[in-house]
Amino acid sequence: MNAAEIIRRQEQLAGDRANFNTLWQEVAERVLPGEANFTTQSTPGEKRNEKVYDSTASLALRKYAAIIESLSMPRTTQWHQLQPEEEGLENVHSVKLYLEEVNKQLFRRRYAPRANFAAQLRSINLSLGAFGNSPLFLDDMPVTGRRYKAIPLSELHFCENHAGVVDTAYRRFRLSARNAVSQFGERTPMRIMSAVATNPDQLFCFIHCVKPLEADEIKKFPEGSQFSSTYVSTETKEIVGEGVYYTFPYPVSRDITLSGEIYARSPAMWVLPGIKMLNEMKRTILRGAQKAVDPPLLLTEDGALSGFSLRPGSLNAGALTDQGLPLVVPLETRSRVELGIEMQQEEQKVINDSFYISLLQIITDSPQMTATEVLQRAQEQGMLLGPVSGRQQEFAGQLIEREIDLDSQAGLLPPMPPELAEAGGRYKIVYDNPLTRIQKSSAAVGILRTIEGLAPLAGLNPGIMDVFDQDEMARELADANGVPTKLERPPEEVAAIRKQRADQQAAMQAVEALPKVAGAAKDVGLAA
Repeated sequence: MNAAEIIRRQEQLAGDRANFNTLWQEVAERVLPGEANFTTQSTPGEKRNEKVYDSTASLALRKYAAIIESLSMPRTTQWHQLQPEEEGLENVHSVKLYLEEVNKQLFRRRYAPRANFAAQLRSINLSLGAFGNSPLFLDDMPVTGRRYKAIPLSELHFCENHAGVVDTAYRRFRLSARNAVSQFGERTPMRIMSAVATNPDQLFCFIHCVKPLEADEIKKFPEGSQFSSTYVSTETKEIVGEGVYYTFPYPVSRDITLSGEIYARSPAMWVLPGIKMLNEMKRTILRGAQKAVDPPLLLTEDGALSGFSLRPGSLNAGALTDQGLPLVVPLETRSRVELGIEMQQEEQKVINDSFYISLLQIITDSPQMTATEVLQRAQEQGMLLGPVSGRQQEFAGQLIEREIDLDSQAGLLPPMPPELAEAGGRYKIVYDNPLTRIQKSSAAVGILRTIEGLAPLAGLNPGIMDVFDQDEMARELADANGVPTKLERPPEEVAAIRKQRADQQAAMQAVEALPKVAGAAKDVGLAA
């Protein structure tokens, strides 16, 4: 594709999602004002919260972002593992060590300070909760190395392949003249190079097009190339940069997509009518409360009062009739501010539920609950979060694939074991985070309920617990609760500890029995 075709295709994609842009603009203006750039272009420092009267949705969005991060990608734990796809290789020691080392490298580079992943993940989850879509750009920079950058949804348009996987991106963005020269070097158009001397901060528009290579293009590039990369200057309609990617550099996190739609819908979009209503309620309540606190004053038609003061403690001569009746009285509006507040609280609850804020109240609202009750409520919430888990895995899968590719191209991966190489080096990603453990909590609930139900019977018949393999019950319960595997002793070590304990108990019993044996021997001697 030449520059004109890329520009034309980007404009077509922008027109196709005009309805979404309008909807996202309405959401942004009330929930995330800093990103309200879908139908208008804001200037730096411009006030953007004119339509926000109630902050419930904005605060719920920030809590939602924290919930999604802590449940799906907590920075303090390794929230995924790599395992071989080929059956039987998971028990090969060299393969396990290799995949564990690769996994450790992924986390080490991902959370390195220069990579900036943790900060960008916050922006990604905010965009996910507000707009349902949040793109990320991931590449190795010449000087700083691995770099993650959350891309504003207003800049990026994407397409899916036949399998529903995002594989095409058109990003329209602006760069200052100075930064354009830094990025594109000698291919920077002369018009932009000239601006560096006069106004280096002048902004120019560019398009980055990433799409799958056509069949006739694959032969022109190195083996394994899958995507073409083209940068275009929209001012001069020139190509300013070209290259290829082995993996897709724009992983996109999406929430829930409807049939026939590429772009997902967010928690904020589902309750947008309620968010609008809540803001109008707040305005009405404020007006009613203001009238109640500082009501309009009623005067007689000919009751002109000179020098009337509304200051506290002031004296107003002539404000009473000869009969002592006031000539100035407040207007009694009889407004029901408390009714408005009650309706407002109901709407706030609906909005908070849409952002899964109730997850934070599982324990805090009912600290007296038993462990089984807590797990039961967590299991119920896990059912609600099922779609979120699936969509997050779609994003994480593309992210991890891209990270491994970058490490491989840079020669940073350890040597692959021959057993895994013979199997094609294929691996699968196993997610181990609080969200997946919540969804697996049904096993823990079943175990605890069984133990609680059998406890009274065990007092009558202790052998009833022999029906169950209690060691496996303990391991299953530990796994469901997220206990690290390295903290569990292997069965062989457990058997050795039990044997040692049994030997010690036998020795103690033998020592305790010695006096009795000696006494019995003495009695036998006396009897003789």
